[in-house]
Amino acid sequence: MEININFSGGTYTLDDYPQIKIDYTLTGSGTLSSNYTIAFSGTPTAGKTFTFYYKATVNKASYNFNILGTNLSDTQLNRESTITAVYNGVSWELNIMPNTQSASWLKPTDQATGGNYDVITAPVSFESGEQGNAKIYLPYPCTIKAIIFTATKTLSGTDNGNVSMDDNGGATIFSLTVPMSTIEGTSVQNSSVNYSYTPPSGITSYVTLRQSKTTAGGKGTVAFITERT
Repeated sequence: MEININFSGGTYTLDDYPQIKIDYTLTGSGTLSSNYTIAFSGTPTAGKTFTFYYKATVNKASYNFNILGTNLSDTQLNRESTITAVYNGVSWELNIMPNTQSASWLKPTDQATGGNYDVITAPVSFESGEQGNAKIYLPYPCTIKAIIFTATKTLSGTDNGNVSMDDNGGATIFSLTVPMSTIEGTSVQNSSVNYSYTPPSGITSYVTLRQSKTTAGGKGTVAFITERT
C-alpha cells in the first residue's frame, strides 16, 4: 500500500487490518506547511508491526514529521530507508535502517564514477557488559567512503558514545561521536571518510570496529560503504 504524503499537514491514520504485519510505501516530494503525523487509532496487539519503505523527499521547514510517536530528522526525511515499527505492548518502537545503496546516500561525485560499492553492516552496543571490539574481515583493496550509525535503542544521557574503526596496523580509519540521548531511529553519519584501505594479509585481512561509552546504555547498527579499487 502507498501513502502519498500530504504536505499541507494533518494526520494519516493507519488501517487496523487483522494481519500482524503490514507494509506501506511512503512517497512524495515537497515542503511541509504544517505538522504531519502517521498514527494508529486504538490499542494495537503486542507484536503488531508496520514496515514503511520510505522513498519520499521532505523539507520539514519548522514543522514535525512524526511516525507513531517518533519525529524524523532532516537527514532521515531526505534519505531512502526502511522504517520498522513494532508495538511492544506499551509503545511503538521504531528502527530506521538507511538504504545505503540508494542514490540519496551517495554523493553526486560518487554516483558519477560508476564505482563498485559494497555496504557492510554490524551491530553496535553501548549496554553494560556488551561493549567491545569486533573484527570485520575485509580482504579486498577499497576506499572506505562513508559511515552511518543508526540508533536502535535510545542512548543513555550524561555522556556521548563513540564508534571507531582501525586497520590491521592500528591506524584509525574513522571515529564517529554519537551524541548522548540519541533516540532510536536517529542516524549519525560521516559521508567523507575516504580512507584508502589495502589488505595486509590477503584473505584473512580485517578491520576492527570499536565502541565505547562511559555511562552504559544504547544500541545501534553501523553501516560503512566501500568502493572497490
